[in-house]
This record gives sequence, structure tokens and C-alpha cells, in this order.
Amino acid sequence: RHLTLPWLISTLFALAMMGVSADLVLPPDMPCLRSSSESCTIGRQADLEAFAAQLLLRNGSEVGPLTIQDEVNDLQPLSGWSGAMKGLLVKNTQLASLRGLKGIWSLGSGSDGYSIHIADNKELLKLEGLAGLKGDLPGSLWISGNAKLVSLQGLQGITSLG
Repeated sequence: RHLTLPWLISTLFALAMMGVSADLVLPPDMPCLRSSSESCTIGRQADLEAFAAQLLLRNGSEVGPLTIQDEVNDLQPLSGWSGAMKGLLVKNTQLASLRGLKGIWSLGSGSDGYSIHIADNKELLKLEGLAGLKGDLPGSLWISGNAKLVSLQGLQGITSLG
């Protein structure tokens, strides 16, 4: 059976209504949702959709550093979430844009010292999905190897880097 995002969200909602903690149904490979000191790596679109369903249950919260890579091609499933994240690494994806990340209003610094690291995304054209970020970033900003990137628009709300 192919699991769809609406089915997953409704199932998680039903479990929450029954008093089942979201942590009990959280797959073990998504520790950043349990603790903001832990990181998550997502390399498949289906995993991103499952992650998004869990993230929506934590709207307004802070999550650990997130790595998005490989076969991920659409961040729209994340668009309903708003909160803070410890760090963001987007590498070697099939993404054309970062649409879906506008809900991130604050970024910390991951264990690598970066607040934002965007590298080697061959199809990435725009960064407008980061337009929700405002103020200082405690870590570094690294953007490289994104051959089709035509604009840095989306980063204008960042006032300083650590």
C-alpha cells in the first residue's frame, strides 16, 4: 500500500486524539524532532513527506539540524510548518527552488558551524523559500556548486552572520 501525506496526517491526528504521543509513532531515523540537539538526514521524497507530517504536529517548535539531499525534489510538504531550526544543509538534490521553507523564521548553527549550507544542487534556481528568515544567523552561510542559481533573493532578511 502506498502511503499518502493526507492519510499519514489523519492517522497521526487520530493517534494524538487518543492520547498517543507523537514520539511513540516517530520513525527512529528522525531524531531532530525529538531533540533540537539531534540532526535528521532526509534523502527521499517519501521520507520528506513523512517528516513533514510529524513536523506539522510540532508547529512553532525548534527542531534539530536538517540535511536534505539526494532524491528530494519538492519541499512544499514542509510549507505548513513554522518554527526554528538549528541548521539547514541542502546538498545534491533535484530541487529547483526552496519553496516550502518560508516557515523557518530562525536558524541556529549546526555542528558543522553553518546556519545555512546549500551545495551542489544542479537544478536549483532560487532561494526565495528562505524569505521567512529575519535577523542574525549565529553560524556561517555557504552557497556553492549550484550552477543554475540565478538569484539570492530570499536572503535579504538576514542582517548578520556569526
